[in-house]
Amino acid sequence: MLIDQSTGTINFPNGLVVTTELDKRGFENSASFGRATPYDHGTLPFQWFELEGGQVDGQILGVRICFYSDLLVIVNVGTSFYQPNQGKWDNFSFEVESKTKSFHDQLLRNQLGEPHKTISRPVGQNQPALDYCIEYHYGWGTVWSGYDGRAGSSSIVIGYGSRLKDAQDHYRMKKE
Repeated sequence: MLIDQSTGTINFPNGLVVTTELDKRGFENSASFGRATPYDHGTLPFQWFELEGGQVDGQILGVRICFYSDLLVIVNVGTSFYQPNQGKWDNFSFEVESKTKSFHDQLLRNQLGEPHKTISRPVGQNQPALDYCIEYHYGWGTVWSGYDGRAGSSSIVIGYGSRLKDAQDHYRMKKE
């Protein structure tokens, strides 16, 4: 996975390319769309698509692309050190999540350099890698790696300016 620091374009090992200009219609017309599984959390017009992005250092990258209506708002990338076909919650481990987050952090450091910001977020599970998140800030958006205690998972999140916040605000206004 390569993230272009000047444009925000993400190139995945399997050929999937996500640009800041990608919209839902463009994704639906791409070769990658046939490999994607659509889903939502009951919050349409937020629409997610999940697919594999190829392998990095022997680890499969899971990619989750989120659109609000037609607008790309975030890309979520992650790998898993859990055994294949193992129910995550049945086998949840802070140690495995720490290993996963460390892998994500190193992947970003190898291509983007040292983080622009490190934020302390103590989890309190004697797993130092989970006690902070790292951020990179660019004109087109941000790249974040961290552990989400509510979801119980570590991931890389690529956000595009204020698109997610704007979409969330618009969604809340429509619900009122």
